[in-house]
Amino acid sequence: MRNAVICGKCCYNNTCSNFPISGRVCRKQWTFTRVSGFELSSEGNEEIPGVRSAAECRNLCLGSSFFECRSATYYPASGLCKLSEETRRSAPQDYRPAGRTVQYMENECSDSE
Repeated sequence: MRNAVICGKCCYNNTCSNFPISGRVCRKQWTFTRVSGFELSSEGNEEIPGVRSAAECRNLCLGSSFFECRSATYYPASGLCKLSEETRRSAPQDYRPAGRTVQYMENECSDSE
């Protein structure tokens, strides 16, 4: 289930997921907020090559067990998925426009910052 909200030049997509979230129950209406064409430019906690889709990248974030994955950035041209414990709110200086196909995804079910 997805709801799109147009905001200026960016499109926010709220994405629901049935993927288990480390044994916790997420009480939010959606698991991720996706912003096309933006990235978190800082070095991530983990970079995973060979990822085939934004959904796979999102699931890698949800399944992360070494750190609290609060956001993921997916680069479809290279298949790179960058996972981070930071978000556009905790590191606003690193949140910036990127190529049109880049997908920034923020985990709405992570613990509070």
